[in-house]
Amino acid sequence: MVDRIRRLCTWLLAAACLSVVGAPAALGLERGVVVTPRNFPDHGDADVRGMFDAAQEVGSVAGIVLEWDTPNLQMIADVLVGLARAQGLTPVLVLNPFRDDRGALRVAAPAHAGGTSFSRKSVRDAFVRDAAALAALRAPYLGLGTDVNRMAGSDIREYVHFAEAYKEAAARAKAAAPGTNVFVSFQWEILSMLRTSEPGKLAEHRKLVDVFRPGLDVLAIGTLPSIVRDDPRDLPPDYYARLADFGRDDPKVILQAGWAATGARGAELQRGFAERLPELARRAGVEMMLWAMLHDVADSGPAAGFGLAQRDGTRRPAFAAFAAAAPRAAAPSPSPSQSGERPRRGSNTREADHFSIMVSRLDGSGLNRIAADRDREINHARVSPDHQWVTFTRYNREGPDGTSMEIHGVEETEIMLMRIDGSGMRSLVPPRRGAVAANGYWTPDGRGIIYVAVDPGGRPELRIVDVATGSIRRQPTPDAVMPSDPHIVGDKMVFAAKGAVDTIWISRVDGSEARQITNPPAWRGTAPSGVGPGDYDPKLSPDGESVALMRQVAPDEWHVIVVDLATGTERSLTRPGGVDAVPEWSSDGRLLIFWHVDLRNLGNTGLWTMRPDGSERRQVPLPRGYFYTMPAFFPGDGSGPDARVIFSAKREPKL
Repeated sequence: MVDRIRRLCTWLLAAACLSVVGAPAALGLERGVVVTPRNFPDHGDADVRGMFDAAQEVGSVAGIVLEWDTPNLQMIADVLVGLARAQGLTPVLVLNPFRDDRGALRVAAPAHAGGTSFSRKSVRDAFVRDAAALAALRAPYLGLGTDVNRMAGSDIREYVHFAEAYKEAAARAKAAAPGTNVFVSFQWEILSMLRTSEPGKLAEHRKLVDVFRPGLDVLAIGTLPSIVRDDPRDLPPDYYARLADFGRDDPKVILQAGWAATGARGAELQRGFAERLPELARRAGVEMMLWAMLHDVADSGPAAGFGLAQRDGTRRPAFAAFAAAAPRAAAPSPSPSQSGERPRRGSNTREADHFSIMVSRLDGSGLNRIAADRDREINHARVSPDHQWVTFTRYNREGPDGTSMEIHGVEETEIMLMRIDGSGMRSLVPPRRGAVAANGYWTPDGRGIIYVAVDPGGRPELRIVDVATGSIRRQPTPDAVMPSDPHIVGDKMVFAAKGAVDTIWISRVDGSEARQITNPPAWRGTAPSGVGPGDYDPKLSPDGESVALMRQVAPDEWHVIVVDLATGTERSLTRPGGVDAVPEWSSDGRLLIFWHVDLRNLGNTGLWTMRPDGSERRQVPLPRGYFYTMPAFFPGDGSGPDARVIFSAKREPKL
C-alpha cells in the first residue's frame, strides 16, 4: 500500500496544486487538514497511518486530494477514505485533473482518457466516469478540480470545455450519491485581485464562477496570502468578505489555506496567520476551513514550508495555533468486541477490508472497493442486468483462524444483496445452522436470483428467490441429481451435479430435456482443496451454443474447458500443469475471464482473459497484495477495455 500512497502524494510537488477540502460545520467553524505523510517521499506504512492520528489533533476533517492520473486511483481513494473513517474523521475527497507546469495549469489525464484536453469527448467521458466512481465512496464532499480559475489565465477555451465536463460529471456524481456535495475550488488571491483592480467588471469576473452552475453545491476557495503579503497582520479584517460577491447564498468553505514557513521569521508568520484565519473566515460566513498540508513534502521550491509540521514530523508553532479550540474527531466506530459481539480469533490482526468485493474496468482502471469484511469471505459477486444491484455469497462458519471462508465449510452461507455502490446491503436468504444458501446468479429478467440450497440434513436443490418480495420457489431438476452452480441464458439452464465425479448437466428452465453433457475422467489422490475430480461452475455462452466450465484434472491442476453443445466436443484452454478457475463469458461472447494461479511466478497470479479458443491470454492489471478470484463481466458491457468486471479480493501480502 505504501507505494500506492507515495504515488498519490505527487500532486503536492507544486504549491499551486495544493488543495484542501472541508465538510459543513455542525456548530461553529470546523477545521481540519489535508493529510500528507511524514518523511515524504520515503515514508512507510506507519507514516501513512500516523498522518490520520495527527489529523485528529488538528480537527475533525481529513482532506484527501488525488491527481486524476494517479495510478490505481479508485483503490487509493478507497483505502484513504477508509483510514479516515476508521479514525473518526470526516473524509472529504477531491479529484484534481490539473497539474502546474511552470506556473500554468495543464490537464493531467490518465492514459485511459485518450487525450489531454477536455475538448476531446474521450477525455470528458473518462472524467465523468471516474467522478461517478469516486462519488460511490459517499464522502460528504467531492471536489472535481482545485484552483480551477488559474486555467482561465492559461487557456480560456480549455477552461470552458472543462466547465462543461464538470457539470456533466457533477450530475452523474449526484445521481450516484445524492447526499454528496460536489464542487470545484477557485484561487482566492486571483479572484480578489480581479475584484479590486477592476471593480466595475464584477459581472464579468463572476462568469468565472457561474460557468460551473448549476452544479456547485458549495462555493470553495483556496488561499495562500503569503504570495501577496509579507505579514499576516497586514490582512484587512474583510480579506475574505468579498467572497459573497461570487455567491452570497452559497455555503462557503476555505480551501488551500496556508502560509509558507520559510525565511528567518517564517515559522512566526505562519503561526500568526493560523491565529488570524478563524476570525477572518467567520467574518466571511465560512463554515469550514482546512490547512494546506499536514507535513511538508519538499525542502525547497514553491511547495516548501506550507506544512503544519516539517517532513521529519517536528511540529511548527502553527500546529497548536490552528488546532486551538477546533472540534475534535468523533471516536471511531466500535469493533465487534466493543459492540458486544464475541471477538474472533486473530480479528485484531486483520484489516477491516481483509475480504472485499471490487469493480474495475478490464484495463484495470476505475478500481473501486464496494464491500468489505474483516472476518467473513464474500464472493460469487454478480451484477444485475440493469447494473443497479449486486448479489454475492457470504460465509459465516468460523474456522480455526477466526475467519469464515469457503475452505472452512459452506454451511451457514447466505445470499446477500446490495446496490452497485455498496449501499443498502442486506441478507436476502439469511444463514441457518447446518443449511447452505450459496453461489447465486441473476435470472435473465433481473427479478430473481437462482442459487444452490441445502436444508439441515437435506439434499442439494436449486431455488430462486424473488428480489422484490423475498418469496422462494424450487427450480425443477431431475430427482436423482444433486445440483449446484446454476446458470441460465434464455430458456436454457446448466448446473453441476454432485457425485463420485461431478458432471455438468443442461436442461430447459422448466426442467424438461435434462441431460448430462460432460463425463470427466476420475483420478486417484487427495486434493488439498478437499474437492474431488470432476467439473464445476458451468456458464452458458451468450448465444447458448457453448458451455465454459472448470475441471479438476489432478489434485493441483484445474483447467478451463469449453464444450460445444451441438457436437459435444470439448476443448481445454489451459496448459498442462496449469491452474485456471471459474470462467465467465463477456456479454458479446468474445472473451472469457477467469482467475489463474502460478506458484512459480506469483506475479502472474490474478485475473486473466482469453479468447474462447484459448488464444490472447492477458492479465488484468490490478494492484499487488491481493488474491483476486471469482471475476465476472458486467452484463451488456461487451469485451472492450472499458468493459467493467466485478470480483472478490483477499489481502495477501505475498502476491
